[in-house]
Amino acid sequence: MNRMQRLISGVAVLAAAAGSCVLALALPHSEPISVAAERVVSSSEPITIVCSGGLSRTFENGLDVTEVTEDVRVESWVLGTKDGLEGAAPTVTFSGSGVAAVGPLAFEASSGAREGAATTQADGNPEQILLAGGTLHVASDGDLRGTAMNPCQSASMDQWLVGSQSGVGTSNEILLANPGLTPVTVRLAAYGSVGRLDLGSSSRVTVDAQTVQRVSLDGIVESDSRIAVHVTTDAGAVAASMQEITLDGARAAGVSFVTPGQSGTDLIIPGINATEGQTANLEAPTLRIVNPGTQAATVDVYTRDDDEEEELAGGQGLTVAPGTVLDLSLAGLSPGFHSLRLRSSSEIAAGVELHRQSGDTAPRDIAWATARPAQETGAVVTGPLHGALVVTPTTAGEAMVTATPIAADGSLLDEITVTVPEASTASLSLPEGAVAVVFRADAPIAAAAVTQSAVTDGNAIDWVAPFAPDSQVMTRRVAVD
Repeated sequence: MNRMQRLISGVAVLAAAAGSCVLALALPHSEPISVAAERVVSSSEPITIVCSGGLSRTFENGLDVTEVTEDVRVESWVLGTKDGLEGAAPTVTFSGSGVAAVGPLAFEASSGAREGAATTQADGNPEQILLAGGTLHVASDGDLRGTAMNPCQSASMDQWLVGSQSGVGTSNEILLANPGLTPVTVRLAAYGSVGRLDLGSSSRVTVDAQTVQRVSLDGIVESDSRIAVHVTTDAGAVAASMQEITLDGARAAGVSFVTPGQSGTDLIIPGINATEGQTANLEAPTLRIVNPGTQAATVDVYTRDDDEEEELAGGQGLTVAPGTVLDLSLAGLSPGFHSLRLRSSSEIAAGVELHRQSGDTAPRDIAWATARPAQETGAVVTGPLHGALVVTPTTAGEAMVTATPIAADGSLLDEITVTVPEASTASLSLPEGAVAVVFRADAPIAAAAVTQSAVTDGNAIDWVAPFAPDSQVMTRRVAVD
């Protein structure tokens, strides 16, 4: 029995048990609940991440680029290693072809976008195997000015894409990658500032086996300055992300991939970068909260800097109406890296938009941060940009984090270690030339990579989620209808 069959069988058993309980007890409550449960992962099952490709030009009539140098570069990476970076590299295949071993890593870099699945065998403890990959887009000017990494991800049956907007000047595409051997029917539900958004026939999409399907939302979703998309399946699993390209008249206004985040009543979003100086207001991050429930949610927001956790000014007792999306400016954060913690009376999903803009009339770039699960080991591909690994503990007490950057040729660079105090945030600056980083902590942490790159008329920014072993992600959302 393969991994997908095990997954489908397990879901069927759970669904039958849940249905019996509902009939026996006649439960009137239909809100999803979050439960912490022990994860049992078979060491014989393969570990897989799915890569869904790179940024695609979707504007038919954008900027006049005849007098600008776009300088578009697209590069991809795949890596696999054992936790601790000790011993021989694991055997990793990408779409059936072997990935070369470089010391303790299976490592491969290539030009162009990558679509397909990277797979390795656990051979014992699945927590000791790390995979990462992604396709990076960099453009110095033009419609696609900015940086955007589309990371390879584990496939899932329930994902939130919190980010972007709809209407004139913005183009959105949802990328759905199915690594399985059978087609998967995917349900898409969109939320906006005043409630659910009608997706018409695009609310159900069938993704053929071992393919990537792009679903354009342009002209389908009504104009709204804030949106979020819930991606679910009844059987089978997909990897999802949302490509966003935005223009502000004749100016580039950002490119990004919105990647999946957790939902729940206690969320942590790491890697929120606040700037200082004359552009601080232009570059102030924006928090987005979506309430998919049928009752209003009351949310309290806390910030974590390099010292402590404290209440966000104006972020206590926020009311998010049922079925709606709320935005809150984070202007006023002290310069540097922060993490956000959100506590809610009912289940929510959330994200943060990061901005880079050198002046009122200058072009802009954007990135979307998401709520992250707790993990003790991980890996993330950043590309050859100036970057940092940003971490925050998710349990009481401090956490010591050790990161090993990886150079463009797959060689290991010097380790970086930091001790992060309880309820605070720390950043580990990655050295020049690093394209990825592998990390481990002695306590659960939430982590993300944040990168910056010089482009025409300013800087570009990106936020990238690390790979987290499934066996470490202890909280799962269980919906009881």
